[in-house]
Parts: sequence; structure tokens; C-alpha cells
Amino acid sequence: MASLEQLIEEARALSPDEQRQLREALEREARLARIREVQAKYEHMKISSEDLRRNKAEEIEMEDRHFRRREP
Repeated sequence: MASLEQLIEEARALSPDEQRQLREALEREARLARIREVQAKYEHMKISSEDLRRNKAEEIEMEDRHFRRREP
């Protein structure tokens, strides 16, 4: 397995286009890792994003009704 120093040296030896491709691939992998982390954090929740959206809309409507009743 290559050391970090070796990998950095090899990355610096790449052409600008290859460096761009490498950067994009690393960014894509980092983004996917963050997505997997969030998915793992909330996988115990048995509710869909649509259900969450609907619940939030209902909550906002209830708050609006409450504040309309309090207005003079």
C-alpha cells in the first residue's frame, strides 16, 4: 500500500485534466460518505421524507391558526 506522501507525489505528477478528474472523484466520494453517514444516523426512523414534509405542513397550519386567533 502506498504511503500518503507517495500518493501526494503521484497526484502532483498528474496532468491538470487528470488532477481535475481526481479532485472530482474525491469530492464525489466525500459527498457519498456524508450521505451514507446521514442515512445510517436516521435509518432507525420508520418515516418517509414525504411523511416528514406532511407533518411539518400540518404543524405550520396549526401554528398559523393559533396565531390568527390571538390577533386583535
